[in-house]
Amino acid sequence: MHTYMTGFFAFLWSNQPCIHSMRLIRKIKLLFLFLWVVQTVSALDSLLVVQLQGDFLVLGKGGEVGIFKDYLNDSDTFSIGEIMYAPSSLFKPWRKQRFRLGFSKLTYWLRLDLTDTTDRRLILELVNPYLSKVNFFQVLNDEVLDTVTIGSDIPFDGRKHWNLRDTIRITAGDTLHFFIQIPYNRSLTDFNLILSDAQARANADRTERLILIVFFCLIFVYLLMLGLAINVTRLRYFWFYFAYVMLVSGYIFADIGLGYQVLWPAWPYIQQVSLPFFGNAYLIAGVLFVMAHFHTRRNYQIQHAALRMVAFVAGVMIAVVLFLPLFPPFAAHLFYYFHSVLYIITVLIFFWLVGTALSRNDRLFPGWLLVGFLIHGSNIIYSSLENFKLVPSISLRASLAENGLLITYHTPLVLMGGLLVEMGIVLAISLKRFRRMLSESQKMSRELVEQRKQNLNALSLGMETEQRRIAQELHDGLGGGIATAKFKLEKALEEGSNTASIISEVVKDLSALHQELREIAHNLMPKHLHKQGLLSAIEQLVFRIETAEPGLKVQLYCNVELDQINELAKVYLYRITQELLSNLFKHSGASKAYLQFVRQEKDLVLTLEDNGKGFDLAQAESKGGIGLSNIRYRVEDALGGRFCMESAPGRGCLATIEIPWRSLMA
Repeated sequence: MHTYMTGFFAFLWSNQPCIHSMRLIRKIKLLFLFLWVVQTVSALDSLLVVQLQGDFLVLGKGGEVGIFKDYLNDSDTFSIGEIMYAPSSLFKPWRKQRFRLGFSKLTYWLRLDLTDTTDRRLILELVNPYLSKVNFFQVLNDEVLDTVTIGSDIPFDGRKHWNLRDTIRITAGDTLHFFIQIPYNRSLTDFNLILSDAQARANADRTERLILIVFFCLIFVYLLMLGLAINVTRLRYFWFYFAYVMLVSGYIFADIGLGYQVLWPAWPYIQQVSLPFFGNAYLIAGVLFVMAHFHTRRNYQIQHAALRMVAFVAGVMIAVVLFLPLFPPFAAHLFYYFHSVLYIITVLIFFWLVGTALSRNDRLFPGWLLVGFLIHGSNIIYSSLENFKLVPSISLRASLAENGLLITYHTPLVLMGGLLVEMGIVLAISLKRFRRMLSESQKMSRELVEQRKQNLNALSLGMETEQRRIAQELHDGLGGGIATAKFKLEKALEEGSNTASIISEVVKDLSALHQELREIAHNLMPKHLHKQGLLSAIEQLVFRIETAEPGLKVQLYCNVELDQINELAKVYLYRITQELLSNLFKHSGASKAYLQFVRQEKDLVLTLEDNGKGFDLAQAESKGGIGLSNIRYRVEDALGGRFCMESAPGRGCLATIEIPWRSLMA
């Protein structure tokens, strides 16, 4: 105790004259503080003088670093000129791998005593590029040799690494006192402190950069493959996962400090808002992907409402982030606390959703997705609980360093590894779906080819049947009539008498034959179609049907300029309508029918509905009627449309045809 007091009074009455009453009051405050500290640390060992053995050392666990809380307010805190005279016993040895000081408005002082047997250049770095401001002081023989001030509130210009570091040049036999002042931060005061040989650190830098290049190249290739897969599979909601991966990558890029080093080195404001911005943005993208993938709006209404609320709150927080640098420290701390709570709630909702999906045996739930998310989600929960000091602090990078691998990314390695695992699983799921869709597409293509083949065969058979019918009509009708007229004329020439009456009969027969020939010619190629247009030709068809069946009334409605379509499409539409009306006349037994041509958005819709006796649609399709096959071929194969029949015995019939307008205008 006597030694402590002697050192302390030497500190009080050093070459810093107390000529100002405020300075005297401050030193009196420190006296009482020191007496309290002596009581609490008297049983502890004093600070060790560190000599670096090997290439690097993670400081803290061995008690090499002492820590002192400056309880004075920020405007009245101790200066290096005062703290450098404080005895080492004032600094409480820190005995953990990681300096997790939490959210605090206090200023912390760290002290490290260094020595070496040879001249050596060392690097001391804090692994957290988001600390607002850090002051490094090198003191030798009561003289401040070097002062460095860096942090996220200070432009990056002049720095060579994303972490907060200072270079130490130590001479053999000297004992150098290194002080680090950490004023209050808006964000979490959490870091590893690493001492390394300068040359070995340069080699480790190259390894770290190579790992980052590989990591972000994998991200880029993955996003490229995912984008192509989305375009092919038409699974549009996977764009949410695309955005999620891209935003998580941006979060990692900013959290490591690469954003400040590469993209916005002169903009401290962007550095301060980038991390919470990316954090909330990727939370929203992930929530939207989960909602779309599980169809939560339809299948999980309660979880859907909870996830929507999370997305809304995260959106509000993004707006708040823009003003975060203007917040006082306590308000910024409340923001980060709330942010941690929001992440915990989101992960718990996801596990709730997964558990419900598993209990329902939901086919949309891929079990491997849970495996991928477990790594990421567990890291989020544990890190958030660490912020509240509810669980022990764990540092994977410190453990790796102790085993010879120096990785100084501030981003948790579990998060980076979990993202890669999660990406691989989601890619495997999407590729599996792609293969299934490709298989189904190939099957549908084969069926379509077979259907087209059947339609062509049916069309060919229909054409052959139509040719036989025309030949039969020509043979039985025109052929027989002409033969009869020829016989009558020959008879008139032979008899030579009553010629006028025979010729009159022949003229009547020829008139009937002429009318029959006109009907045959009209069926083959109606003159109304080319002379007066498609609508007029259809009106003529309706008139002929009503004339042939007086008990049938067909109402025609058209709000489309049918004469604007191309000539080939006119012929197809005419033949389709002719076949529909022919079936109506021959088979329906209807008294009323409605024929409509309507323009709906990008399609022409043709419908024919009747109140006839109807028929069994399945039975009719199994028979493979030529008329329906011809209609289907012209609609689906020739015009690229859709043909649908709806009918049942005793309930009439409805035929619906939808043809893309572009097929009619091409």
